[in-house]
Amino acid sequence: MASVAIGFGWVVFILLFAGFWSGGFTPFQDIVVFFASIVVAIGTLATLWAGWGMRWGNYWGH
Repeated sequence: MASVAIGFGWVVFILLFAGFWSGGFTPFQDIVVFFASIVVAIGTLATLWAGWGMRWGNYWGH
């Protein structure tokens, strides 16, 4: 559920950024914001999934 919420939130952020906030930035800065937002989303997902894996890994014997 959290993975879907993070993915949906990322798409909403990108659409809002492109529609309302990107006017004052250069195209290079827009690209940097795009990739930085991907890094934040993936980092958040990795943290959540790592916690899940550490919590349930012993239960499944790994």
